Parts: sequence; C-alpha cells; structure tokens
Amino acid sequence: MSLFQSIKSTLKEHGTLHSGMAVCGAPISGYLGRSMSGCKYKGVTHLSITNGRDNVVGGRGRTKPMDDICAGTDTVIVQLGDNNLNNSKAAGQDAKKLANKIIQSGKKCVWIGPASIGTNRCAIKKNQKNAVSNSIKAAIEPLGCKFVDSFSATAKNPPKSKDPMCIHYPGLYGQWADAIKPMLNEALIDGATGGTPGSSSGKKKAIR
Repeated sequence: MSLFQSIKSTLKEHGTLHSGMAVCGAPISGYLGRSMSGCKYKGVTHLSITNGRDNVVGGRGRTKPMDDICAGTDTVIVQLGDNNLNNSKAAGQDAKKLANKIIQSGKKCVWIGPASIGTNRCAIKKNQKNAVSNSIKAAIEPLGCKFVDSFSATAKNPPKSKDPMCIHYPGLYGQWADAIKPMLNEALIDGATGGTPGSSSGKKKAIR
C-alpha cells in the first residue's frame, strides 16, 4: 500500500489519475534524470499506476526524467523528500529544480511533503523530516508549485515507528491521506500553472 493508492478517491474527485510511479529509495534528484532505485533489499518492489490501475513490479525500479513524466498530463503530483533527510538544504535546491521543470512544461505542480513520525528513538529523523519539509516549501512556493504540508498535518499525534531507519511512514497510509485531504483538495483546485484557472479536471501523474 502506498500514499497514492490511499488518495486515489480524492484524486478522482478532481479528475482521473492517468498514471504514476513509485520507486523505492528514490531521492528528489533521481527524477532530474534517470536513475536506478537506491534500495538494496531483496524483493524490493516499485509501483506503476497506469490509467488508475496499480501494478506492483518486482526488482529494483528505475526513475524517469521529469520531462517524460510531464508528457500527456496537466497536473503532476510529487511526494518526495523522505530520502533526502541528511541534507535539507540540498533537498530544497533539488526540489526547486524539479518543480521548475514541471512548471516550465506548463503543468500544474503539487508537492506532498514528508509526514511526521513518532517514537523517541526517531526524534532526530523527525526533526530532519521537518527541516526537509520547510526547505522544500520555501523553495517551491515562490515558483507557484502548491505545497501540501504533511508534517504539520500529522505532527499532533504521529504514529509510532517500527522502522529501524525511522524513514517510512509508520501508520496506515489511509490516516495520512485523511490528514492531508483538505490541503490536497485546495492545492488541486487552485493549481499552479497550466489548465483552466479554478479547474482541476484532466490527466494527472503522481510520483514518489
């Protein structure tokens, strides 16, 4: 299960989720070109969404350049940042480059930031997630890319994590989806560039 599988109902309210992809371990910079998944775990999967249908693919995934992802769509929804926790400044710089590519292609840009995380042993990673979230927001909003602040939406009572790396969202993705739904709705309606002002219908692509 992924966040995008959980927010499909929200996306359908605004149009059809045309396609999307999720590649395990991909940092923001991974979508500035084409790169292999950073995951080294046996049996790692990545998710391909085509015309709203989920296809879980085994093995290491490969990202696509943003120019390819933008083709044939009017809205690009990004959910990246959790694999950039060691350098929030660089995360913001890469996010700016990626958002700029989306907007220059004439598409609406929506970015879902990292969610919060519970448990005391994850305190450092939690602070890093907050720093990355703030860095991405500051970098992309001046460009016109809408930022969905998952960290603030989930910070009040974040689920406890069993993840030894304290990276992955530890709760049910449906809870995360519910927490950000109001902000996501607003972002999809307002949009950034491309399409018809005040309208969010059309083809969407989601990446993480």
